[in-house]
Amino acid sequence: MRDRRRSGVVFLLLGVLWLGGAASAGAAENGADEAPALFRSVAGVADTLKEFPPFLRDTELNLHLRTFYLGARNPDRTDSEAWAGGGWLEYKSGWLLDTLQLGGTLYGSGPIYAPHDRDGTGLLKPGQDGFVVPGVAYGASGTPPSVITASGRRQPSSGSPAVAKAVAQGG
Repeated sequence: MRDRRRSGVVFLLLGVLWLGGAASAGAAENGADEAPALFRSVAGVADTLKEFPPFLRDTELNLHLRTFYLGARNPDRTDSEAWAGGGWLEYKSGWLLDTLQLGGTLYGSGPIYAPHDRDGTGLLKPGQDGFVVPGVAYGASGTPPSVITASGRRQPSSGSPAVAKAVAQGG
């Protein structure tokens, strides 16, 4: 009972954070200040970054978070259950001498609620353990906007959790 109550509190907090993010995204769509939060909240950051070369100044680092709950009765009449939190960390550099741009993504998932006796959802590694896997890595060359991009994506192995594949596909 205590685990369910704790999970409910975590879910409520995540919902409040999600609604706060949706509200700030809506403000940006309505023409409000679209500067990154770091620029708005820390005085002098934007002025300091103007002095850096574009490769560093225009760097983007984005964290995308999500959760997924799965509770299922398996054909062998056992139960699988997990609530996993995860997402991906995305990096994209600015242009180096207007000819080279680099980027990459890491995907991951970790247990929020994952009873060890209910393993097998595919949201986590066997044993209800979390994971981090490299995803897309790319380099772009050329003069913007005429760009040639080469990228690669590490395919999850057959033993990798299904969530890595779903997250990689934006699901």
